[in-house]
Amino acid sequence: MRGAGGVLSLPAGNCRVVQTASQGSIDLPSAVRLEGRSAASTLSLSCDSASGYRELLRASGNGVAISSLKLVRSTPCRGVMLKVMPVQNLTISGVTIDGGSGLGSGMNGIELAQGPGSLQGLKISDSAFRNLEYGLFQSSTTTVTSTDLAIDRTSFSGNSADDLEFNAPHATMAQVAVRDSVFADGGQFGIGLANVQHVTLSGNSFTGYAREPVHIEDRSGWVTVSNNTFRRSYTRQASWSTHVFIIGSSHDVVVSDNQFDASPPVTPNQCVYIGPGGSAAAPSNVTVSGNTFTVTTGTKPWSVFGGQNVTTPGNRVNAI
Repeated sequence: MRGAGGVLSLPAGNCRVVQTASQGSIDLPSAVRLEGRSAASTLSLSCDSASGYRELLRASGNGVAISSLKLVRSTPCRGVMLKVMPVQNLTISGVTIDGGSGLGSGMNGIELAQGPGSLQGLKISDSAFRNLEYGLFQSSTTTVTSTDLAIDRTSFSGNSADDLEFNAPHATMAQVAVRDSVFADGGQFGIGLANVQHVTLSGNSFTGYAREPVHIEDRSGWVTVSNNTFRRSYTRQASWSTHVFIIGSSHDVVVSDNQFDASPPVTPNQCVYIGPGGSAAAPSNVTVSGNTFTVTTGTKPWSVFGGQNVTTPGNRVNAI
């Protein structure tokens, strides 16, 4: 697509898009609205090469909106279903992003990409990410400033790496909120934070994660994890197995009013882990309060392996 503005309306049915090395993605410039008719409208990514990198869509302009459709990979290839350049006010609503089953790894849902400018105002709601490697991620080499990222009422299932990887070790990322969403059966983390500031994770449920559902590290600060439920997670064996992992100079973290269920068959060593994490300094100003922990004798509600000003008031422990 060229120019700016307008509505591209997809009818019910399957629209097959063949991406090649010379035609790598469909570009969405400023003020374009891509609209379908709920699950009845599908953009199907078909690739000319199983080993090549391909993109289905690329959001390159401000004020882009994608709604009420499915984005599905239909042949083996690696890449990303939607690459997001540094833009403002991108809205995704009622969209399913599906990497397809039995097509191999290497396909990601959304990548926040490097480029000039800043990313501001990414809103994702009432959507689904499944059968992908990463649901949403940013490369560790990216230096873009990103603010005002919100995910609401969205589901994540069967993704082999992290569902949401807010990864900014060399970038600035702030004002992130994930609310009222469902995370299930992930291969790694549900939500990963690295050097992210002012974060709210609230009202979500996490079930069946190979590793920790919430991972907080690398100077992340002013993070609130509240009113979530955690169960049957960290299915791998490790001495640090946990539900909420707080390490690496993270600071001003509040874990409050959550429900932690560590009953069999999955019993992590602790529900909340607070410690230095490798060579990084231990966290500071961490509060674990008002939570309910259901644990066996083999699981601690929380473990503190170092840190400054760590407090644990008003928690409830149900031993089973």
